[in-house]
Amino acid sequence: LLMRTLLACCISYFLLTSTSAQSYKDTVFTNYFKRDAPGWVASDGSLSIPLPDGRTMWLMGDSHVDQALDDNGEIPCLFNTRNCVLVQDAEDRSKITTFYDETGGDGYEKQFVKMPGDDRATYWPASGTVIGDTAYTFWTRYAFDPDEVWNLRLTGTVIAKIKLPKIELVDVSPIQYPEVEYGQSVVWDEEDQYYYIYGKHLDWIVFKPILARCRMDELLGDWEFYLGNNQWGSEPSNFAVAPEVTAEYSVFRLNGRYHMFYQQNGYLQCGEGRDMYIYSAEEPWGPFSDSVKVYTMNDQFDGAYPKTYNAQAHPQFIENDELLIGYNLNNLCPSVCENDPFGDRYNPDLYRPQFARVPLSLFLTTDNSELSEMSLRVAPNPSRGVFKLKGADQLRYQVWNSTGSLVHSGYGAEIDLSNQSNGFYMARVLGSSGQTALFRLVKY
Repeated sequence: LLMRTLLACCISYFLLTSTSAQSYKDTVFTNYFKRDAPGWVASDGSLSIPLPDGRTMWLMGDSHVDQALDDNGEIPCLFNTRNCVLVQDAEDRSKITTFYDETGGDGYEKQFVKMPGDDRATYWPASGTVIGDTAYTFWTRYAFDPDEVWNLRLTGTVIAKIKLPKIELVDVSPIQYPEVEYGQSVVWDEEDQYYYIYGKHLDWIVFKPILARCRMDELLGDWEFYLGNNQWGSEPSNFAVAPEVTAEYSVFRLNGRYHMFYQQNGYLQCGEGRDMYIYSAEEPWGPFSDSVKVYTMNDQFDGAYPKTYNAQAHPQFIENDELLIGYNLNNLCPSVCENDPFGDRYNPDLYRPQFARVPLSLFLTTDNSELSEMSLRVAPNPSRGVFKLKGADQLRYQVWNSTGSLVHSGYGAEIDLSNQSNGFYMARVLGSSGQTALFRLVKY
């Protein structure tokens, strides 16, 4: 009897653990970024902004552009432009267009985002948002300084306006708060009509997330800064809304809550910083606490873990109740380029973004039992605007767009998005007892 009991317990444990949701490497999405010249070949950065027409704009950092793979599939160790912008097609995700200054003579001049006459400054991407026909993108500016690490001295944050749909740079202006890095993530709250702008503060060796906010027309104007205890002030504040983050992190709104995705500190050391986490909170100012580990980077080359950094969430690509996350790699440990960076070559996969899928159930608290029993489904999906909720009557629903803004809510068996732009939406359907189900809607 004891043996049968133990065996039954072991079988039950195996069934529970083997059927639980797990994160996994998304090789299909990763392969979209395995490319050859002409155009973008490899880089870090990889910050995404969903565009109103369904395309996605990717903000890239130090990049290899127009550097063709040789017969061994390798590229020069040195990148040749300090930033560029990619645009990924809505229908064919393997179709990616590169935007940079083709007239530039060196890596600084080739940057797509730069201020006129700024010969030796580097602009690295942070995040962005779209207002009307313009993408407002945040970039950190570094002046060339031979006395600083990597010859870079932080001088503040700029906002680059990029006209849509042509992807035309029309203006680059500094924000008026140069002493703090802001723009790691930007979230629009439809309910209170504020942009929440997340920044970072270095507390000894740990980055802590800080928060500002402004009205839609004040991204380059006056902001308010979170002081804690639901108080806001007119001067920058180092009040942390979460215990810690890394240098790059992202915040998105989903299922009525705010979620902060980041990775373990130590991310620039070989084999360190491989774990990635999500905090969740009811309000944009948190408190964000009790983080959940959602993924561990296990990429290896020649038996070694490369450096990993720039972990970001990309909620516009939620599919099958799974969140797309991305992160960057950077060379082997030790580097294959450390002996002769000007002459050596290396595998570009060591400097291309990697992607993984995280089941929403790992960090969203939902109970779909009631709705599952009713076999609730949405059809047609994709749709030109009207989605029927089949399998149940008179349900309450909420719909968020790809930037996390609540755009529609109601009560009934039909969701009408006819007056919304084409693109991806996330719908939460609530049962009579408070249970919820999530659906990804596509309007075309």
